[in-house]
Amino acid sequence: MACNTVKFGGNNEKRQANPPTLPPASVTAPQLPPLARPAPCSRDYEVPATANPYLAGAASGTSMTYTLTNGDPQSPTDRAPEQAPVLVTPTDPSCFKPGAILAFTVAGSITHNQSREQSSADGNTAVIVSHQLGAVNGISDIKAPIDSLVGVFLGASDPRGSAAPSKLDFSTVASRDYLTIEPKLGQLFFIGKGKTATGTNRQVVVPLGATRLYFGTMDTYQWNNNIGGLRGAIMTVR
Repeated sequence: MACNTVKFGGNNEKRQANPPTLPPASVTAPQLPPLARPAPCSRDYEVPATANPYLAGAASGTSMTYTLTNGDPQSPTDRAPEQAPVLVTPTDPSCFKPGAILAFTVAGSITHNQSREQSSADGNTAVIVSHQLGAVNGISDIKAPIDSLVGVFLGASDPRGSAAPSKLDFSTVASRDYLTIEPKLGQLFFIGKGKTATGTNRQVVVPLGATRLYFGTMDTYQWNNNIGGLRGAIMTVR
């Protein structure tokens, strides 16, 4: 970086006949901390539109039966593993240490209704829904756009043995544009496309005791007739 030389004085300024020769000043740019750049911490996972997050951690054969409307195909029951959500395995175990910060990369589109257009992982923001059965199997209810990508952390034990945490509300743009969120074990949270409206990474803090993370999709009942798929992966912010 060059330095501009500023001359001081005027007609009344005393001048030295032979000013001493000084070495040029060296200018050192301030050292700024590096920007936090998310690094890949899993492979890409295919997340089918049928991935029901309320079957996270459920044993094979576990089922959930819903009340249907007249316009739905009469298949009221979702089952594991057919409609189970996707278990995400980190490539580096430190990505799941308590307090670690995760970001997400997500693509694809899905729909809960074959007569409607597919939505991105941010979901159809004009249709905000909750789970018809509320909190189930130790997993909280949630309020979020239908067809959006959601996630839930679990510990090593069966989630059915724990009380479900409180319900998180992602019904507004502001709530979905969170910069950092700290979900509890069993507490569903909105992931969407992984970025806010301004392109900033949504960051999620890994809770104490987390050993598993599941990707699922948002619906209110009967995931088994959904179509489409998403591709999601986790990144770590160091």
